[in-house]
Amino acid sequence: MTFNVLLQYILPHRALSRVVYWATRWTFKPWKNFLISTIVRNYQVNMAEAAQPDPLAYQHFNAFFTRKLRQDARRADADAKALLSPADGKISQLGKIVDGRIFSVAPFAVEAIPRLFARNERLVCHFEGERGPFVVVMVGAILVSSVATVWDGLVIPPYASSIRRKSFVGQNITLDRFAEMARFNMGSTVIMLFPEGMVELDQLASQQHVQVGQRLGVEVGG
Repeated sequence: MTFNVLLQYILPHRALSRVVYWATRWTFKPWKNFLISTIVRNYQVNMAEAAQPDPLAYQHFNAFFTRKLRQDARRADADAKALLSPADGKISQLGKIVDGRIFSVAPFAVEAIPRLFARNERLVCHFEGERGPFVVVMVGAILVSSVATVWDGLVIPPYASSIRRKSFVGQNITLDRFAEMARFNMGSTVIMLFPEGMVELDQLASQQHVQVGQRLGVEVGG
């Protein structure tokens, strides 16, 4: 077992997540400006895409991290049957589920830690679409574990020791194509699950960069 993997086991994940949650919302200017400037510089963040292009104008780091983009910064694929990417990021794994196995967060951790996605804090959202049911899973990585949805606000934290279920059936909650569904306060992983035969994926590669609205595949049938 490598040192990095050992840390994944022994670190107090929830305590650290609470610290990061607080630290990324601290409005002390020298602190939040240092964090924001460091990220913009090291990751070459394109602030021209943001509705507020001045990185230091944000109240705290999390406001910067969850910043709104200009309306023309991302566009949905024109094909109404296209399966759209739900986030900017990289493809981790894709394909059919065989014997209950998929997935990755950080490549080294996924290879070494059994059932990583089942261990992490996660929000599983069941939807009923025009062509049938599907699932979107928001997986909180270490030092993240904070998720908000557009229909229920901040869902994580609080952190759970057992499965919590909540139903919104009958509350007339609908999401249009390309509409915001949820957001991570800090980044993480989104998993999309579809019944067999509903979606045909494009030829995508692991670690391939994608953006919100980019086509990942196409609905079949119906």
